[in-house]
Amino acid sequence: METNLDERIKILYNTFSINPKPDKSSFCTHCYDVGEIDLLSLVSPKKLNSDLARRLLWDLHHHDLGAVKYFFPRLLEIMSPPHHLNPLSYKQFFKDLSIHNFFLWDTNQINSVLSFFDSFTAYKRLQLEATLEEFNGKKQTYEEALADFSVPNYCIEEEDWLKWNESFGNFIKSNPQL
Repeated sequence: METNLDERIKILYNTFSINPKPDKSSFCTHCYDVGEIDLLSLVSPKKLNSDLARRLLWDLHHHDLGAVKYFFPRLLEIMSPPHHLNPLSYKQFFKDLSIHNFFLWDTNQINSVLSFFDSFTAYKRLQLEATLEEFNGKKQTYEEALADFSVPNYCIEEEDWLKWNESFGNFIKSNPQL
């Protein structure tokens, strides 16, 4: 499954490469110091360190759309193995995408994100099933099972995934040209 995610991430980088590099004015001077803003305005998405990527991911709604789209492949990459960095809340992440008018982005970009989340959701479900199987096999408490699992903030907010997938489905149905 990770191989499929790796392929999707490569497609994301390729598809989003059309976005111009953001300039220094794209970043909040309250959120980042001068050195961080310099780095963000110079670095390629693939080379963005995980700390700055995490901060962009967790505060997606505060950032300029150009900066979001430029770094978006990296933000999705850090959500995947081996990084496993989850947004503070998937619900907020999807709301932030709506704030940035996700469904009005370039069609290829929308499709590459949809493909990524298709694979990502399947991967997360397999991970959850493996965790539950291990949990049932050990007959340990739920808290012990979560403590044993090395990925912080692991639990999937299933209802948010379902709502997000449903909204994608409705969007695709109403836009047959995609």
